[in-house]
Amino acid sequence: MRTVKVWSYEVEAYIEKESIGQVRYVGDSFEDITSDKIYDVLSIEEEMLRVVDDEEMDYLYSLINPAPLDMSSEGGTWKIIKDEKGILTQKFKELKLL
Repeated sequence: MRTVKVWSYEVEAYIEKESIGQVRYVGDSFEDITSDKIYDVLSIEEEMLRVVDDEEMDYLYSLINPAPLDMSSEGGTWKIIKDEKGILTQKFKELKLL
């Protein structure tokens, strides 16, 4: 696993966290998520991915249909780019996303 720097408002500095893999977002760009950009994944929490977004902060996004909370766009999907331990693949298969 690789280490990524994530902005923390609590300590007002970057902190290092471990990435469990990487995903590419495909769909309508929104808020701090850009179409075709690759994001580090820090964890899976039920049906949510904790990713390091464009603001370099970790945030939870839906695994099934990442979209803005106000539903101002249709959102999109995640595509697995790196998954050395198979954690992402296992969850994607469980949710029938592969």
